[in-house]
Amino acid sequence: DNPLLDQAMDAFKQASHLERSLKRSESAVSKQTKELKTELAKAKATAKRTGQSAYFRKEENLDKALMRDAERETRRDKRLVAQAETEMKGDKKFLEQAYHISDRDLR
Repeated sequence: DNPLLDQAMDAFKQASHLERSLKRSESAVSKQTKELKTELAKAKATAKRTGQSAYFRKEENLDKALMRDAERETRRDKRLVAQAETEMKGDKKFLEQAYHISDRDLR
């Protein structure tokens, strides 16, 4: 039993779980952003047909603000995923070199 090895393996597994969670979050936000853009286009066409352009512009501004927030969150999640992947590669390399731990052992 090596407490340092156990700690390193636990840290790697936690980072792996975090990376998967971040990827799911980024994917979900991207999907919501696409849906919002689609809905916005439909609403714009409807507003034009029904003569509610002034009301639509207010709603459009709110929707655009939501999209900016979602896109900002997506960019942040992508950065965090990339950072987690980089850290995990370093941790994995350390475990392989120092303790001869394989991928199979890290699952």
